[in-house]
Amino acid sequence: MRNDEVHQGLEKKEVRDLLAEQSWETGWTASVNYSVAWYEEEIVRLQEKLALARRHVTIRKIADEYGWQFYDISDEYADYDPNRCLDFVGTAEEHANRFKLEDKTA
Repeated sequence: MRNDEVHQGLEKKEVRDLLAEQSWETGWTASVNYSVAWYEEEIVRLQEKLALARRHVTIRKIADEYGWQFYDISDEYADYDPNRCLDFVGTAEEHANRFKLEDKTA
């Protein structure tokens, strides 16, 4: 059966054909349960993530300008919240000196 025959003999065939064609072009099928409100909420969530990503890039650029890196030192503190990351910001030398790191390569 061809696409233009699907609605043959039904009332408002042209409208049905047009809606079927337009629906196909959107990438949606009849079996997809969509919600415009869900997508609007998803856009808001993604905009928030994008704002955080931009903020992160700015933070990293500033650190790079000073020649600093980020070191996760959460494990150095027994009383620190295990669900968070505690970063030391500085050079590798400062990090090693501050925390008297042992050489783990040996």
